[in-house]
Amino acid sequence: MPKIAVAGACGFLGSHIIENLMKNNTNELVGLVRSTSKRENLSNTSDVEFREVDFLHLGTLTKALEDVEIIINCIALLGDYDHLPRSEHYKVDAGILENLLNATNPKKLIQFIHVSTTGVYGGKKTADKLNENTPFGTKVSKYEWGKIEAEKVVIKEREHQRLPVTVARPAAIFGPRMIYGWPNIMNRLKSGTFRMIGDGLSKFHVTYVDDVAEGICLLAGNEKTIGEAYNVVGDEVPTINEYFSLIGKELGSPPIKSVPFAPVMMAAHLLRFVPKFAKPGDLSLISPGRVRFFKEHRIFDNSKIKNAVQFQPKVTIKEGIERAVKWYKENGYI
Repeated sequence: MPKIAVAGACGFLGSHIIENLMKNNTNELVGLVRSTSKRENLSNTSDVEFREVDFLHLGTLTKALEDVEIIINCIALLGDYDHLPRSEHYKVDAGILENLLNATNPKKLIQFIHVSTTGVYGGKKTADKLNENTPFGTKVSKYEWGKIEAEKVVIKEREHQRLPVTVARPAAIFGPRMIYGWPNIMNRLKSGTFRMIGDGLSKFHVTYVDDVAEGICLLAGNEKTIGEAYNVVGDEVPTINEYFSLIGKELGSPPIKSVPFAPVMMAAHLLRFVPKFAKPGDLSLISPGRVRFFKEHRIFDNSKIKNAVQFQPKVTIKEGIERAVKWYKENGYI
């Protein structure tokens, strides 16, 4: 079986992909990590060979990838870093992708899977189900913009037909080990201080992390998926209010209160002109993109990946929330 390397193996999604691949116990696995990466997410990994690299330095990557046949790239600068300039998002999302592509051994490489996001489509005012042919969005967050720039790198690669690249586009992922923003949200739900902006009736496609990891692993090594993009999403699409209410119910939280959309959006635009250090507490988290999220629909078609690799999501949103809340409690986040 081919040797598979996961870039970002210690991260939220990368660690779940490693675990999924370990279940098969047939692949040689390589975890590409930084020297500072925290490996708590991967405690039972005797069968994984960790290779420390500098993702911004081509030399260390070339050596680490010389015998690798399939690469799964999970590197991203997440939405928590929207306060950083676009240049930083480009460096991490597109720049590291370019380095990984340039460092591969074309004589050994079977497939390069780039993990993008359905966020490249942007949110929509109407509740349309978006497929993989949907154009890139224009009103997007810095995180989504960085992912679009990375996909442009993939498009160039396809045009030159140099390497066999597949793009996986998960929607919002939730589950154990997601620590970016979620502990704060859950604690606010639990304390009753979380506020829904607007009516919360927009559709919000979310998928449990194990199902996303399974979908990506099904793409690996499948020749007919090369040159294609796939929405790796579940079947359920709750409203924003339904999703957060389910979390609140599992936490035993009071009913969620709401605030009007328009004044919050106006405040978000004004806060753009206030330096981050001068924004007290949660005001630093308010941005037009984050506020706009509550008003936009995000619904995605998963028929393509189902037909290509027989992907079948297994974990319901309710069950996934139960598992996630249990993990957050056991690990002291709530």
